[in-house]
Amino acid sequence: MLAAYTSLAYAGVHDYVLSEYRQCFYLYCQEGVVESASQLRYIMRSLGYSPTVPETVRYFKDHNKKVDFASFLEILHVDSGKGDPMIEIIRALKGIDHKNQGWITVPEFVSILSSVGEKMSREEIEHVLRQLDVKSGNKVPYAKLIQFISSTPMPYHQNRE
Repeated sequence: MLAAYTSLAYAGVHDYVLSEYRQCFYLYCQEGVVESASQLRYIMRSLGYSPTVPETVRYFKDHNKKVDFASFLEILHVDSGKGDPMIEIIRALKGIDHKNQGWITVPEFVSILSSVGEKMSREEIEHVLRQLDVKSGNKVPYAKLIQFISSTPMPYHQNRE
């Protein structure tokens, strides 16, 4: 635990933040151990992190499926070095938008959601398009998409592991 605490303290994490991490961890892990990758993902997302399903599965396996608070702090330290997810999303969208028009087509958007990262189902994609108020032949402005992503809590899926 001391090594994890020291590495986070070195990374500029204040005592009140560690206290918040501890409080959240023990709220969801009353036995003091994370019991599944989905539980780990849920706790991390509760603290504002954005781990993917494969990342949390790997973190969980890397710690021999026994993630105590010290291991949890180590995972947070590793995960915090990934970079800002919103910046990564904007970069990816700009990479698709070669003409720098500020939008991508609906088919491009659907292709991304159904084939990259945590793949979304057709129903989930249709829900997102409805929420964005985008019709099938239209464009998806990425400013609107970023606003939607940053303001909409995504549902937690227990069955994803």
